[in-house]
Amino acid sequence: MPKILREPIVHFGLLAVGLFVYFQLTAAPEPEGSDDGIIEISAADAALLANQHSQAWSRPPTREELDGLIQARIREEVLVREALALGLDTGDGVIRNRLRQKMQFLTDSAAQALTPEAPVLQAHLEANAERFEQAGTLAFEQVLLGSNPTEDEVKATLNDLRSGADPLTRGVASMLPSQVQASAPVQIDGGFGRGFSSALAEFPIGEWSGPVRSGFGLHLIRLTEKEASRLPDLAEVEGKVLFDWRREQANALSEAQFNALLTAYEIQIPSGDELNALVVQ
Repeated sequence: MPKILREPIVHFGLLAVGLFVYFQLTAAPEPEGSDDGIIEISAADAALLANQHSQAWSRPPTREELDGLIQARIREEVLVREALALGLDTGDGVIRNRLRQKMQFLTDSAAQALTPEAPVLQAHLEANAERFEQAGTLAFEQVLLGSNPTEDEVKATLNDLRSGADPLTRGVASMLPSQVQASAPVQIDGGFGRGFSSALAEFPIGEWSGPVRSGFGLHLIRLTEKEASRLPDLAEVEGKVLFDWRREQANALSEAQFNALLTAYEIQIPSGDELNALVVQ
């Protein structure tokens, strides 16, 4: 594919045109004659209202319902025109924000229409590994020594455990599990306190080590299993990668769209001195 066809601004140009046409065809009909005081609901307008009803209710409208839709559209048009004539839209943050959102929706829709090939997603996965990396896991046994054991008590218990003593016969009683199956760091820290898993990760497998402090006191630990974090295969996280890729494309398209539109305007803002007078120095 030529490089120019991969540029975000080209994507926006092609897709936004199609979406603009789509929105024009499916948006609520705008009655004709807005400049001469005439409100006309054409046959095409009525057909679009009927189609919108069918999509919403899975059936065509009755004649009474269609008449009601037409009258509601006329009422809306009258009130909107009068509101615009009174300048009620001027400075209205809600209206301005809604218009901005609709422009953003146009860009987001363009991004959602993009369907990248597998190599593109694979490259995105590798370039943003930190977003998709699966945390490693740790499994371990633990013996709680209490809040303030003496140094001699810690050494004696550690020597006993390393000599083959039953860990269930050592330490103090608690509601904590004596064995923790393979768990992610966030799960371990959730049970023992922040940073607990980080200390465990430094211990050798199969050897009693420690002590390590948690919110419950000091623990002696025997690490039984350690699996490093890894970047999953694309097939395992393709949906997440696609969502993230489209999000990035939407941001790029939005910026490209804004920069393209900005060229049509001359921007005038207060001078630096005028702005400095308004801020805290």
